[in-house]
Amino acid sequence: MAGRHRCFSRGEALVAKGNLVKSNRIVQILILMALLAASLAGAPMPPTSHTAQARSPLQPQDGATVVANKTVSQAQANPGDTLTYIITLTNTNVLSPFATLLTDTLPLTLAFQPASLTASQGAITHTAQVIHWSGVITPSGVVTISLRAQVLQPNTTITNAAVFDAGEGPVLSPVASTTVGAAHLFLPIISRPPRGIFGTVTQNGSPIGGMPLELRFFDGSTWSTMASLSTGGDGSYLFSPPALLPGQKYYVRFTNPNTTSDDGRLFRWYTREITAFQPTDSVPIGNFDIANIVYISPGPGASVGLPFNFQWNLRPATPSDSYEFDLFSTTSNAPSFFTNPPLGYVSSYVLPGLPGGFNPGTTYGWSIAANSPDGGYGVAYWYYTIRFNNALAGLPAAGARAGRAADLPAQPGVAPK
Repeated sequence: MAGRHRCFSRGEALVAKGNLVKSNRIVQILILMALLAASLAGAPMPPTSHTAQARSPLQPQDGATVVANKTVSQAQANPGDTLTYIITLTNTNVLSPFATLLTDTLPLTLAFQPASLTASQGAITHTAQVIHWSGVITPSGVVTISLRAQVLQPNTTITNAAVFDAGEGPVLSPVASTTVGAAHLFLPIISRPPRGIFGTVTQNGSPIGGMPLELRFFDGSTWSTMASLSTGGDGSYLFSPPALLPGQKYYVRFTNPNTTSDDGRLFRWYTREITAFQPTDSVPIGNFDIANIVYISPGPGASVGLPFNFQWNLRPATPSDSYEFDLFSTTSNAPSFFTNPPLGYVSSYVLPGLPGGFNPGTTYGWSIAANSPDGGYGVAYWYYTIRFNNALAGLPAAGARAGRAADLPAQPGVAPK
């Protein structure tokens, strides 16, 4: 009725007060849910420094017992960068411990790296992008939580805050913010091969400059040097010779300029031969390594019985080598024997008996060559002299290499001891 006022009992007053508190708590939770949804979507959070401590409006700073801080390793980033997040929870009370729960939901613009998740104490778990921590923070204690995540999306601002509750209601940590720039597209550098005959020289796998090279030319009957140069600082070389006519050939030759002492390099390297070339052509004639082949057994001037196992060190930088054993007269090209086909990437060869034309008690030379898959081959710096004290079953004799071997002098030898 008009003008009448209802009187409330004490019980009704308490119920009304409880409903008001419950209504306020619901409002707090609704606001918190909206903030978390904005964080997950990568939308801007309430403005604050990405390192300064702050309390959410859901819980006033005055009188707070547990204080949170959240930082990120980069305020600016590019797609693909990895960010490190650090969360600290500090109990400001010097007398009482506080049981605390924390949840951190990473936005989908980040790829969380689970193996990076650590906590200085308490229990920490994760489900997909959501991280949970629980524990008791001792008086004046500090808990540190660390995690990493990779940036996925360009042209965005990644904002993230954790939610914790130490018995005073849910509270947001400071917002950690990172601005992500545009994705960078790196186009490959396209280079055209040079015109001419080219390649690269290495020693033990490293490019080497200043090495003398000759472009050898076969005119149909004899070999001669068409051009000479030294490798560049990157080990590269380039010849630009005239065109080849039918029946003519080119190849590139390295000759060790040191003829008196072993400098760790081969005596010679010969690239593959080419039988067609025009000045407008780009021909990679050979990349090769000039590290020497070191002999192990027998020593120079040895006298051995057959069968005998010849041994040498492999060149570790060129496992594509296929080795060849050579036995020859030190005064002429006959008799001559070499393993054909080459032996493969091996460090020994057993000579079962003397090849045809070889005799016991006569001094011969032996050496090892390395063959490359493209048809080039290199000869060790030394040949060692040797005598055989028996013959056993003979092997077929083999003539000297066609063409190029007769074109070149023998490598330095070692006199018998």
